Amino acid sequence: MTRAALPLLTIALLAASCTTPVWEYPKATPPAGDWMRVARVAGAAVDMEDDEAEWVDLLDAAVRANVSVIEADSALSEYMDETRFDRELDMMRRFAQLCHERNLKVVWYYPSLEVITPDGETLPNSMYKDHPDWVQKGLDEEHPGQFAPNVFYGSKAFWVDPGAESAWMCHLSGWRQVYLDRVRKIAATGLDGMWLDVPLFNDIVGRWACQHDLDRAKFKADTGMDMPVVVANDEGEYRLDPTTEAFKAWVHWRHEEIDAFLKDVLAAAQSVQPGFDLVVETVTMDYNAALFEGLDGAFAGPLDHFWHVWEVDVLSDTNAMANGYRNDWASLVAMYEFGRGADAGRAAWAFTYGYQPDDAEAVMMTAVAAQVNPYELKSPEMTTTVGQDYRRRVFGWLKENEDDLFRSQSAARVAILHSSASRDYIDAVCTASWDEGEACGVSLFDTWQRPDEKMAWWTEDADDSVHNSRYLGEYRGIVKALSESHVPFDVLPSRLLTADQAARYDVLVAPSLAALSDAEAAVLSSFAQAGGTVVFTGTTTPASMDEQGRAKARPDFQAQGTYAVGFPKNAAIGDGRFYWLPDVGRRLLRGDDGAAELLADFSTVVGDAARPLVRTNAGTGIHLDAYRRDERTIVHALNTTGATGQFSIVHQAFRLGVNVGTATVAKVLSTSARDAGPREVPFTVTDGWVEFDAAVDVHTLYVVVTG
Repeated sequence: MTRAALPLLTIALLAASCTTPVWEYPKATPPAGDWMRVARVAGAAVDMEDDEAEWVDLLDAAVRANVSVIEADSALSEYMDETRFDRELDMMRRFAQLCHERNLKVVWYYPSLEVITPDGETLPNSMYKDHPDWVQKGLDEEHPGQFAPNVFYGSKAFWVDPGAESAWMCHLSGWRQVYLDRVRKIAATGLDGMWLDVPLFNDIVGRWACQHDLDRAKFKADTGMDMPVVVANDEGEYRLDPTTEAFKAWVHWRHEEIDAFLKDVLAAAQSVQPGFDLVVETVTMDYNAALFEGLDGAFAGPLDHFWHVWEVDVLSDTNAMANGYRNDWASLVAMYEFGRGADAGRAAWAFTYGYQPDDAEAVMMTAVAAQVNPYELKSPEMTTTVGQDYRRRVFGWLKENEDDLFRSQSAARVAILHSSASRDYIDAVCTASWDEGEACGVSLFDTWQRPDEKMAWWTEDADDSVHNSRYLGEYRGIVKALSESHVPFDVLPSRLLTADQAARYDVLVAPSLAALSDAEAAVLSSFAQAGGTVVFTGTTTPASMDEQGRAKARPDFQAQGTYAVGFPKNAAIGDGRFYWLPDVGRRLLRGDDGAAELLADFSTVVGDAARPLVRTNAGTGIHLDAYRRDERTIVHALNTTGATGQFSIVHQAFRLGVNVGTATVAKVLSTSARDAGPREVPFTVTDGWVEFDAAVDVHTLYVVVTG
């Protein structure tokens, strides 16, 4: 935005200078009480030196593009004194007023544990120089075996300008009180909520941060243990030993510490404004970044006025998912589905990075099919757009169909259980391995090779590919198996699973579920006793550790005499069954020999146990999600057939059937963000199945209306 050397304009001057007179400015549809659940989010860069007319033009354009929520991003990332912060508060009040006049909701971006000092490398004062005792400490890359301040200067991250200082704050330091005091002031400005970012132990300059003396003291007080030890190999490489009880307890403790910090932030805001909402930007998702950085979105659980905006990352900051393959899109599906499951019963928002309209639409509709609200932006910047015409088109379609898209309930009969604890304790071992053949890494996507040496890419390390991960490889492989078999499914964090939630499904698939609490084990047992089917997969003994990684004398389900690892491979428990199919997902993801036979066995087990919902002759590039709302069955058909390393739209035509039982079908509707409007589709009904011809470019929504 253009910076003008003027103070904020008065309302009278605004009326004289705006492109659109104030009495004619466009207004969005008045927000509903559940505005979070139907949100269409866009970013706005604002600054105290902006001409207010720029804000007016920006907000008017947002209304015309069918935006319903503004994420406002100012200079709160920067090191500032209270005088400057108070000026930021004044700006928030005025900007919020302008948003509300247009029926737009607004949440303000405020990073929590990163503070940037522009030109901090050369200035005499910076966050780190003034408060060195507030900064996180992690393993020192330059002095192996030692711990160093978590501070860097420019170039290591795209959002930090050359010469700027990025200092990462210890959550237990004096910064905590400064931050909470400022949150209270923000809550009093009239904003609808705060968008909190980076509540994590950053690993850009050294892994395993959270080594501050304050961390050591609190960990000792909470657990009675000392911090995990650093070990070295013959080559002088240093790592934390992931096999110790102290390491496992510390990993779990870090998750709990971040979760407690976030809940303190929410409490601080609500002490001023009880209805104030906290949106936590969560980049770690389901993969090993949560292990390394401490932030785990599955820890918050159901909490009023608290939800996530999931920063679902992409392959490239240059062109998003344009160079992705099918395994990469399976990972994308997994992350959006995980976000929906972790925020079950409340709003779930997510980044939908794009490059060009076609690939951007495919990413956005992957989120929408998982019932996640999109934050539209062009990779890698937050306050950008792939294009105003694109935004207007896709957001307009979301607005027209918001009831079916976001106010419906999952119809899936199958759920995949994601286990944060199992991920932590299984993959911590391979991430610490010095054997190249056994090592794994962050496990964000499958394709690690950079297509072009000049392209920004998510990794340069083959170990980071998800197919090397023991836990994530198994879990993401199961996601791929169900997706390519056209089985609608949900992803649920196992630590949040309740008996009522489990009862909605016929089958729970538990990839490498090695670590679980007594409460989780009880839910699985009662689910099976009542007639459900639990399918364990992976090579690690199921239920062999508790939620803190401590070995159990005997795995839970063996102790009941109902399940033994290896033999039998399935056993009755009450009216249901337990199955164990070793090493299915990872081999499917890798395409190992015998993968087709494994998929057939897995599909047979799931298909025999789950009540049929949809059937199709579509190719494996079609992913299906299904929901219900009143007398409407809603089926998303997402097309990733063109994800072959250079994204393209490959039109797909196929037959699609939906199980309606004894209901009378009134009509079948088809609509997409590429259509002028919904159209009726000819159909037939045979033996309780309605069938029709389906066609998909990127994504099509089919609605079967009964009654």
